[in-house]
Amino acid sequence: MPKLLEFERGATLLEVCVCLCLIIILNNFAIPQLQNLKLYFDSRATQKSLLNLLSTTRSRALYRQQVVTLCPLTGTGPCTSEWNQQLRIFVDSNSNAILDADEETLVIWDQLQKYAQLSWTLDRRYIRFRPNGATSATTGSLRYCLADKNSRNNFRLVVARTGRVRVDRETHGCQ
Repeated sequence: MPKLLEFERGATLLEVCVCLCLIIILNNFAIPQLQNLKLYFDSRATQKSLLNLLSTTRSRALYRQQVVTLCPLTGTGPCTSEWNQQLRIFVDSNSNAILDADEETLVIWDQLQKYAQLSWTLDRRYIRFRPNGATSATTGSLRYCLADKNSRNNFRLVVARTGRVRVDRETHGCQ
């Protein structure tokens, strides 16, 4: 006669079905919230990184007492208006918004997420800081926009003529 075990191990079909139902319910609620949380943290990280980039550009202009430019640029040559590309900070000694062979690249930034868009006011090609820390143009905005144009994770960085930068999350200008 076969010997019976004292304890049987395993789960009943009912227990497995209950666990699967709980996993499905949690999955339906948790994943969208986690995606929103990721967008929020990506937005905040990009905001801090761009603030740092603008601050670095301004402080390098003040420290070096030279014109320093921030613009989208993938190599040498003229700045473009495609702000989703790699951004560079360089000493623009002749103030022509072109990275010439004798000009020094100070910082390269390419941390923008693929699902976000970055644009500068009126499709301008660069942000230039003078040796006194002021910009060479009027007040402008660097806009960070997601596919959802009404997302609360959209923002704009307003660069005043004095070179100061502030964050505006309410009127981000995404369209």
